[in-house]
Amino acid sequence: MQKLQSFLASGVQVVFSLLWAVVALLIVTNIAKNYVNVVDFSIVRILVFFLLLSAISLSIYFLAQLPKLKSILQKHPICMMSMCMLAVLGAQLFLVYMTYTPVGWDVGSIISIAGNLHPENTEYYDEYLTWYPNNILITAVFKIFCRIMQTIGMNPWLASVCLSVLAVDAGIVFSCLTAKKVFGLKTFYLTLWLSLLTAAFHPTITIPYSDTLAFPFTAAFLFSVVAAASAKRPAWRCVFCTAAGLLFMLGYYIKPTVAIAGIALAVWLFLCIRKPSKKGVLRTCGCAALAIVGLAVGWGVNQLAKPLAYTQIPTAERQEALEVPMTHFFMMGLNERQEPKYYGFFREDVLNTLEIEGIDEKTAFHKEVIRERMSQFGIGGLLQHWGNKLVWVTTDGTFYYGGEGIHHAGTPMAEEGLRNILQQWNYTETAVYQNYLGNAMQAVWLGIAVGMFLQILAVRNRKTRLQTAVLFIAQLTLIGLLLFLMLFEARSRYLFLYLPYCCTLAANGYASFISRIANRKHTLHQKG
Repeated sequence: MQKLQSFLASGVQVVFSLLWAVVALLIVTNIAKNYVNVVDFSIVRILVFFLLLSAISLSIYFLAQLPKLKSILQKHPICMMSMCMLAVLGAQLFLVYMTYTPVGWDVGSIISIAGNLHPENTEYYDEYLTWYPNNILITAVFKIFCRIMQTIGMNPWLASVCLSVLAVDAGIVFSCLTAKKVFGLKTFYLTLWLSLLTAAFHPTITIPYSDTLAFPFTAAFLFSVVAAASAKRPAWRCVFCTAAGLLFMLGYYIKPTVAIAGIALAVWLFLCIRKPSKKGVLRTCGCAALAIVGLAVGWGVNQLAKPLAYTQIPTAERQEALEVPMTHFFMMGLNERQEPKYYGFFREDVLNTLEIEGIDEKTAFHKEVIRERMSQFGIGGLLQHWGNKLVWVTTDGTFYYGGEGIHHAGTPMAEEGLRNILQQWNYTETAVYQNYLGNAMQAVWLGIAVGMFLQILAVRNRKTRLQTAVLFIAQLTLIGLLLFLMLFEARSRYLFLYLPYCCTLAANGYASFISRIANRKHTLHQKG
């Protein structure tokens, strides 16, 4: 089993690196122009921004090598990260306050429930929560948070966006802590830098999607697993095992694709099976039991959330009549609209599903449509369809921001002044977004893809079992996510949830590259 583990870890790393090498090449060739995008990407602008960001990053790196600053960065990493994140939080909240508006789409429904903005629609909202039960916990949290913030005069729209910002920042912190614990300070600081470039000020933070709200759970889950594996005291191991189970379950109830990280962990643990010793069996059973306790607590929290979210909790019969089975999303994953070439939400499929009452009846209908669509595709067409979805999902660094629903149901709050200047950041219709910000985000995503390709250098750089484990879990999770999007409903923004993994892996790729160059220079210096 140990040889199999080593072989699979190296194999996943190579496949992962080659996958992102292809993605980087597709971005450079601007293949995204063949798919529906909010921004008309310009390869010239993308490369200019990429070179500019590379120059800024290198300048910061060389600045960090100054003796006094290097000493501070090495001695006080947590303090430096905390100061940075507090400054970032202040800037984010100012940006949010200046740019937020009421929003539409599913997000608007959830905030309307939480703020009781449309009491005449309670029957529809109860049905909505039954259609999409992953929004129950979000709605309950919004209700509590909005009521607290209303005491200081903050309206539900602004309160919900502030919660989204806090969630994203928490995810950044946990991903940095994981990087520090596993890979060291170089990867720690690079993870922080890449997270600031990708997630911290991405316009998506102003739209409190389940993707942004589940953002800290993927990062915190991995951190808890790492902390449990490296804990020296049994008491701390117990705490982190329980936390891992709790965070996994809460994240799953907010965004079910969080489950992919748990599956990747389970695969790794299976590969870790050895001839058991009595002590090892007891420790494994104890950790498993505590994780199950965490899962149970998470389940209990979601159950307690139902009375808060629902106006009237539906009966079991009504719930079965309204529930949307997983086959619906597989069916949606097989839709292909030629114009535009967008492989996510398909209104006709949703309406057809909601018109049918009964989960068995819905499932039967979905299976019939699935068979029909697969036969129309044929094997070659199906592979091409899945390939198109994969390319579209991975080559849009804006994560299709502004392309789904009504992101800003209200009009811009100002026509001139500082507020209007800042609103250029969030409104996709502006020339600033179309010509500059969107292309800059694409350049950052190109940098992330290159960093993840450089993971191939880490095959020989793995120094500990913990590093091997974290690389395997994170890489397998992202591969699993892409496979999920190929088969089911594909949306580019679904990658946003796992940006903590992307940034950490890209940072480790760059750190491995820097170490390789430094070692080569040292070797040449010794020979000279």
